[in-house]
Amino acid sequence: MKREIKIIEAIRIQISLDKTNPLIWRELIVPREISFYKLHHAIQIAMGR
Repeated sequence: MKREIKIIEAIRIQISLDKTNPLIWRELIVPREISFYKLHHAIQIAMGR
């Protein structure tokens, strides 16, 4: 059985919180076509909410 390989374009986003010591930051790699709604939820999950 052959497996289909799908190549997608992705973007890397680095998020950091102001006025934190030590600096709190996360790096996300998401599909280029992600909606703002899904991006919002991905950021919330990455930041622990």
